[in-house]
Amino acid sequence: MVVQSPNLEDFRIEKVLITPRPNFNINSPEVSGEFDIEIQIAQNKENTNMYLVILKIVFADKENKDNFPYNLEFQINGIFSINDDMSEEEKEKLIALNAVSILYGVARGEIANFTANFKYEKFILPSYNFVEHYKKSQNKSKTKVSKQNK
Repeated sequence: MVVQSPNLEDFRIEKVLITPRPNFNINSPEVSGEFDIEIQIAQNKENTNMYLVILKIVFADKENKDNFPYNLEFQINGIFSINDDMSEEEKEKLIALNAVSILYGVARGEIANFTANFKYEKFILPSYNFVEHYKKSQNKSKTKVSKQNK
């Protein structure tokens, strides 16, 4: 059995907002903070083997409780292609897991590059478990695949 993977055809950064947080304690051994990830997936109606994946990442602690170096809002859109020799359910799962992971890796590198010359030095996004995210989204019906003309 050959394991399929979506192919990243192109990506565009749609939003980058990064600001140093004045209350960040650079001398603290622990950097802590929570972030939100929002994922949107759309399948092209005319070519059902093409997908748009939108990944939004937000670190924003309005109460200033976390020891995190930056407030950050980042959005990246990726275009993915996939082989057509699988069921729609298999395609959706592959896009929701693999394509999103690929796009997160791109976002990770871009954010590290953007912050490399900032006040608190380079920030690398932490690892993220998209399998757990997918399981939770299946229960909440949050990560949906919709068909759109593109």
